[in-house]
Amino acid sequence: MNITKKIVLHFTDNTVDKPIVYGLIKDFELIPTIIKAEINPHKDGFLAMEIQGDEASYAEAVAWLQSIIIKVTSLKEQVIWDESKC
Repeated sequence: MNITKKIVLHFTDNTVDKPIVYGLIKDFELIPTIIKAEINPHKDGFLAMEIQGDEASYAEAVAWLQSIIIKVTSLKEQVIWDESKC
């Protein structure tokens, strides 16, 4: 079954230089759409994206990301309500 999920990948300074998006496309046949990113060489970073593809492939991709020490969270968990700005 095809799914669409919004996720955030959290990189450490050791994983920020890995070809993550390429792996998601080539190895897992997922379609990523980048929403926002802050990635700098030798620093921590994040990549917010929408992922489309097969549910089983998505689960395998998340396991792969976690195995190479990339934290995966739902974009919903990242949204913080700031009453003063709304």
